[in-house]
Amino acid sequence: PERIGWSAMFRDQLTALADLMTERGITLSLHEEEVCRLRLHPLLAELVVSNLLRNAVQHNIPSGTIDVSIQAEGFTIRNTGPDLSVDAATLFDRFAKGDPSSPSTGLGLSIVKEIADANGLLLIYGASHGKHMIVVRGE
Repeated sequence: PERIGWSAMFRDQLTALADLMTERGITLSLHEEEVCRLRLHPLLAELVVSNLLRNAVQHNIPSGTIDVSIQAEGFTIRNTGPDLSVDAATLFDRFAKGDPSSPSTGLGLSIVKEIADANGLLLIYGASHGKHMIVVRGE
Protein backbone atom coordinates (compact mmCIF):
# COMPACT_ATOMS: atom_id res chain seq x y z
CA PRO A 1 0.00 0.00 0.00
CA GLU A 2 1.09 3.53 -0.77
CA ARG A 3 -0.08 7.02 0.05
CA ILE A 4 -2.38 8.03 -2.81
CA GLY A 5 -2.96 11.48 -4.23
CA TRP A 6 -6.71 10.99 -4.01
CA SER A 7 -7.61 14.40 -5.47
CA ALA A 8 -5.46 13.77 -8.54
CA MET A 9 -6.85 10.22 -8.80
CA PHE A 10 -10.42 11.56 -8.88
CA ARG A 11 -9.52 14.24 -11.43
CA ASP A 12 -7.85 11.65 -13.70
CA GLN A 13 -10.88 9.36 -13.57
CA LEU A 14 -13.25 12.26 -14.19
CA THR A 15 -11.41 13.03 -17.41
CA ALA A 16 -12.34 9.56 -18.65
CA LEU A 17 -16.02 10.20 -17.83
CA ALA A 18 -16.19 13.82 -19.07
CA ASP A 19 -17.97 13.08 -22.35
CA LEU A 20 -20.64 10.93 -20.69
CA MET A 21 -21.17 13.53 -17.97
CA THR A 22 -21.50 16.32 -20.54
CA GLU A 23 -23.93 14.25 -22.61
CA ARG A 24 -26.12 13.66 -19.55
CA GLY A 25 -25.71 17.20 -18.16
CA ILE A 26 -24.19 15.94 -14.91
CA THR A 27 -22.17 18.43 -12.89
CA LEU A 28 -19.49 17.49 -10.40
CA SER A 29 -17.86 19.23 -7.49
CA LEU A 30 -14.64 17.98 -5.90
CA HIS A 31 -13.62 19.26 -2.46
CA GLU A 32 -10.42 18.23 -0.72
CA GLU A 33 -11.01 19.30 2.87
CA GLU A 34 -7.84 17.56 4.07
CA VAL A 35 -5.18 15.36 2.52
CA CYS A 36 -6.54 11.82 2.70
CA ARG A 37 -4.33 9.39 4.62
CA LEU A 38 -5.84 6.19 3.18
CA ARG A 39 -3.11 3.94 1.81
CA LEU A 40 -3.76 1.49 -0.99
CA HIS A 41 -1.95 -0.04 -3.95
CA PRO A 42 -2.24 2.56 -6.77
CA LEU A 43 -3.95 0.16 -9.20
CA LEU A 44 -6.52 -0.79 -6.56
CA ALA A 45 -7.10 2.87 -5.74
CA GLU A 46 -7.71 3.55 -9.42
CA LEU A 47 -10.23 0.68 -9.59
CA VAL A 48 -12.08 1.95 -6.52
CA VAL A 49 -12.33 5.52 -7.79
CA SER A 50 -13.16 4.49 -11.35
CA ASN A 51 -15.92 2.09 -10.32
CA LEU A 52 -17.48 4.46 -7.78
CA LEU A 53 -17.49 7.43 -10.17
CA ARG A 54 -18.79 5.36 -13.09
CA ASN A 55 -21.57 4.08 -10.83
CA ALA A 56 -22.44 7.64 -9.76
CA VAL A 57 -22.63 8.74 -13.41
CA GLN A 58 -24.48 5.72 -14.81
CA HIS A 59 -27.10 5.68 -12.08
CA ASN A 60 -27.66 9.41 -11.99
CA ILE A 61 -30.53 11.43 -13.42
CA PRO A 62 -30.32 13.78 -16.41
CA SER A 63 -28.85 17.11 -15.24
CA GLY A 64 -27.91 15.47 -11.95
CA THR A 65 -25.04 16.18 -9.62
CA ILE A 66 -22.08 14.36 -8.09
CA ASP A 67 -20.26 15.74 -5.06
CA VAL A 68 -16.92 14.26 -3.97
CA SER A 69 -15.55 15.23 -0.58
CA ILE A 70 -12.07 14.12 0.49
CA GLN A 71 -11.15 14.12 4.17
CA ALA A 72 -8.14 12.85 6.13
CA GLU A 73 -9.85 9.58 7.06
CA GLY A 74 -11.46 8.81 3.67
CA PHE A 75 -13.79 10.18 1.05
CA THR A 76 -17.50 10.49 0.31
CA ILE A 77 -19.29 10.45 -3.03
CA ARG A 78 -22.83 11.82 -3.14
CA ASN A 79 -24.97 11.74 -6.27
CA THR A 80 -28.52 12.37 -7.31
CA GLY A 81 -30.42 9.40 -8.69
CA PRO A 82 -33.66 7.48 -8.61
CA ASP A 83 -34.55 5.48 -5.51
CA LEU A 84 -33.12 1.96 -5.40
CA SER A 85 -35.41 -0.80 -6.60
CA VAL A 86 -33.33 -3.40 -4.71
CA ASP A 87 -32.54 -3.89 -1.04
CA ALA A 88 -29.61 -1.60 -0.16
CA ALA A 89 -28.07 -4.51 1.80
CA THR A 90 -27.49 -6.34 -1.52
CA LEU A 91 -25.98 -3.36 -3.33
CA PHE A 92 -22.39 -4.63 -3.03
CA ASP A 93 -23.27 -8.21 -4.03
CA ARG A 94 -22.00 -9.56 -7.36
CA PHE A 95 -24.39 -8.97 -10.25
CA ALA A 96 -26.65 -6.74 -8.11
CA LYS A 97 -28.48 -4.28 -10.34
CA GLY A 98 -31.03 -1.69 -9.32
CA ASP A 99 -32.50 -1.78 -12.82
CA PRO A 100 -32.67 -5.26 -14.40
CA SER A 101 -32.74 -3.71 -17.89
CA SER A 102 -29.48 -1.82 -17.25
CA PRO A 103 -26.54 -2.73 -19.51
CA SER A 104 -24.35 -2.74 -16.37
CA THR A 105 -22.81 -6.08 -15.34
CA GLY A 106 -23.50 -5.41 -11.68
CA LEU A 107 -19.86 -6.05 -10.77
CA GLY A 108 -18.45 -2.55 -10.14
CA LEU A 109 -19.57 -2.12 -6.54
CA SER A 110 -18.79 -5.75 -5.66
CA ILE A 111 -15.21 -5.19 -6.87
CA VAL A 112 -14.99 -2.07 -4.70
CA LYS A 113 -16.32 -4.09 -1.73
CA GLU A 114 -13.73 -6.85 -2.27
CA ILE A 115 -10.90 -4.29 -2.40
CA ALA A 116 -12.21 -2.53 0.71
CA ASP A 117 -12.55 -5.77 2.68
CA ALA A 118 -9.09 -7.02 1.66
CA ASN A 119 -7.47 -3.72 2.66
CA GLY A 120 -9.20 -2.91 5.93
CA LEU A 121 -11.45 -0.17 4.54
CA LEU A 122 -15.03 0.51 5.54
CA LEU A 123 -17.55 0.94 2.74
CA ILE A 124 -20.87 2.53 3.74
CA TYR A 125 -23.94 3.24 1.60
CA GLY A 126 -26.80 5.54 2.47
CA ALA A 127 -29.65 7.26 0.63
CA SER A 128 -32.13 9.99 1.44
CA HIS A 129 -34.41 12.25 -0.60
CA GLY A 130 -33.07 11.34 -4.06
CA LYS A 131 -29.41 11.49 -2.96
CA HIS A 132 -27.14 8.46 -2.72
CA MET A 133 -23.95 8.42 -0.68
CA ILE A 134 -21.00 6.04 -0.57
CA VAL A 135 -18.35 6.56 2.09
CA VAL A 136 -14.91 4.95 2.02
CA ARG A 137 -13.02 5.14 5.32
CA GLY A 138 -10.16 3.45 7.10
CA GLU A 139 -11.28 1.07 9.84
